[in-house]
Amino acid sequence: MDVFVPYSGLHALALVVCAALIAAPSLLGRALPPAAETVLRRMLAALAHLLLARLQHLVELARPR
Repeated sequence: MDVFVPYSGLHALALVVCAALIAAPSLLGRALPPAAETVLRRMLAALAHLLLARLQHLVELARPR
């Protein structure tokens, strides 16, 4: 019988990857000049918009008819 492990090494790896993906734009934005930071912010906003639109589409497909 397997032993239940609530947090495995894979969970720790996912946590580190997510933390890096969150921190990287913040650190990059602080190092950029103001005009480039604005471009970065707009690019991240566009990416978030596309991802949320895709998520909405997937939720609509999953709804029972």
